[in-house]
Amino acid sequence: MKYLDFIEKNNPDKLTKVWEVMNKGNQSLELIRYQNTWRKYVFSVYGDGSIFDAGCLSEILSFLIQHKDDRQ
Repeated sequence: MKYLDFIEKNNPDKLTKVWEVMNKGNQSLELIRYQNTWRKYVFSVYGDGSIFDAGCLSEILSFLIQHKDDRQ
């Protein structure tokens, strides 16, 4: 079952991609974006009320792995 949608957003610096992570209730959870200090894409959540099960976390992990080499 798919829990999340990853929607590519416009990124003004155009060196890296940015995706908004949306749940099936059409709520934004946060962005996946490139973290310069880690030199990789990362995910962080809005607020402290978000909860994720193994399926959601698996989708996020798979997405991050799939796009790990996207930096131009």
